[in-house]
Amino acid sequence: MRRRFGERIGQAVIVLVMAVFVFSALLPFARHVSLSVSTPVAVVTGGLYLLPQPGEMTLETWKRVFRQRQTVEAYYWSLYRTVVGTALTVLITALTAYPLSKKYLPFRRSYMIFVIIAMFTTGGIVPMFLLVRGLGMYNTMWALWLPPLIPLFWMIIARNFFMTLPEELTESARIDGAGELYVFIRLILPLSKPIVATLALMTIVQHWNAWFDILIYISRGKIFVQQLLGRIIADVNEASVGGIAAEIRLQQLLEETQDRQYTADTVRSATLLYSLIPILLVYPFLQKYFAKGLLIGSLKG
Repeated sequence: MRRRFGERIGQAVIVLVMAVFVFSALLPFARHVSLSVSTPVAVVTGGLYLLPQPGEMTLETWKRVFRQRQTVEAYYWSLYRTVVGTALTVLITALTAYPLSKKYLPFRRSYMIFVIIAMFTTGGIVPMFLLVRGLGMYNTMWALWLPPLIPLFWMIIARNFFMTLPEELTESARIDGAGELYVFIRLILPLSKPIVATLALMTIVQHWNAWFDILIYISRGKIFVQQLLGRIIADVNEASVGGIAAEIRLQQLLEETQDRQYTADTVRSATLLYSLIPILLVYPFLQKYFAKGLLIGSLKG
């Protein structure tokens, strides 16, 4: 009875801690939802609640975001970069990790030492910029795809996962006359859905959230990503939405926002939520493979 009582107390503490973490993660999200559908008067007066009030709701901010030309262009470039970059990274990383998982590969230990050294060291931003420009990739999408093409940590995880697959499967296929590439595509990849899904999910999040590299390697205004759209829209609409200074009196703020249907804060919140839609759509389909692939890939050494 004492052990059961202690287990119940422990489980209650775990549930309480997890509830606090979940609430702390959902609270900012809920505030942005409330902010994106609130009227300018509610934003100025601070009358925001965890859930928007029926009399203080408006969809004009979302309509404004959807009508923006920058929204369509940013989504196009972000999806283009994410889809192509994820496909290249998953394919090349798997093709690199699979040979390293084979014990008969010559100099396998030397290759792994080189990978580990490269994983913990870096040349820095300036040498990478000079390399990208020297290879003629500046102002092209290849500058965003090739530098992060093989994430070394996840390549090691994929290698460890491939080492868990029975060697008898590939040997039987070779006896039947199958080549290495055929075995990899038709036999290994179908059995590696957990690690492929894990690698794909991490790469999707990395490419979709990336913005710093585009500031370095892209100087043309045509190519930009969704993560910069909030600031662009706020700058474009600065004259229409206006800035709100802390020293202005509340009555002046109410008069200024009386005829407006959105503010810079509501536009930023709506844009932020709009940029999360692809991740929210992809994650449920890959999440069931994520824990399995990460666990199996991290055990075998």
